[in-house]
Amino acid sequence: MCVKIIRSKEEVEFNPQEPLEQQVRGAKQIVVNYDPEDKRIQSFMEQVERIVRTGVSCQMNICVKPNNTLAGLRVERQFEMFNEELKMNEVVKALVKSHHETDKRLMEMSEMCLGRNE
Repeated sequence: MCVKIIRSKEEVEFNPQEPLEQQVRGAKQIVVNYDPEDKRIQSFMEQVERIVRTGVSCQMNICVKPNNTLAGLRVERQFEMFNEELKMNEVVKALVKSHHETDKRLMEMSEMCLGRNE
């Protein structure tokens, strides 16, 4: 098992055939045990990158075990960047939500001042 999704009561292996968002729901941690022969790692990286680029809200705690290989260290750094980008997506999401609520309240106040909303 190179990519394990760890939940409270179980550990499951990453399935490249299913969307990652569904697989990580309720997961505490994802452990990537780097193996250069395992093609699922590349598929996992592609799905994480897709999530980061689309801005989907998906929190993941990804831990990479590079197994003393240079390629494994590169994968570890890539996942560190993905984690940072996922955190930035959450910040942007919170900011947009805050602006939306502020605009909504300002519109309500404007309507009250104009006497449209009684």
